[in-house]
Amino acid sequence: MRIRVDGELTLRSVESADAETLFLVVDGHRAHLGAWLPWVEHTVSVADTRAFIALSRENEADGTGLAALIEVGGELCGCIGLDAIDRFHRATELGYWLREDCQGRGLATRSAAALIGYAFSQLGLNRIGLRAAPGNHRSRALARRLGFREEGVLREAQRRHGRYTDLVLYSLLRREYETRAP
Repeated sequence: MRIRVDGELTLRSVESADAETLFLVVDGHRAHLGAWLPWVEHTVSVADTRAFIALSRENEADGTGLAALIEVGGELCGCIGLDAIDRFHRATELGYWLREDCQGRGLATRSAAALIGYAFSQLGLNRIGLRAAPGNHRSRALARRLGFREEGVLREAQRRHGRYTDLVLYSLLRREYETRAP
């Protein structure tokens, strides 16, 4: 999968050749990413990133998931994906992250908007969920900006740094997206 979002921004499926670069970005931004993403503390080597990429490639091949790099001018700024695509219920979960120095430029919003459009138009999905920690104000604002509705709080739904934390659940339905889309 390759989506040219605009003149500077591209989303493309993660490939095995990306393992070292992807690991170095995660490792170099460990404190920033680890504040919200539990997988960061378990990604300690390039081998861990290779395993993630292999699983992502399998999921893309069988239609159960999709992981894409967020690139600006060929530079890796983050990753975005659709997790646990359920073809029967036509539903998925959106997840993403950006390097700290890539924030504040609209990259996450533009990337998410492009992938949401792809999910509804190309994959025929009906519902996209998004989960964010209560204190993750940037992710929560992104969800609202893109028309997601807050559904409630999933109590102690995530374990980070040995502690259980709540997650705020948002969703966007295809009909809501189509009504909003220009």
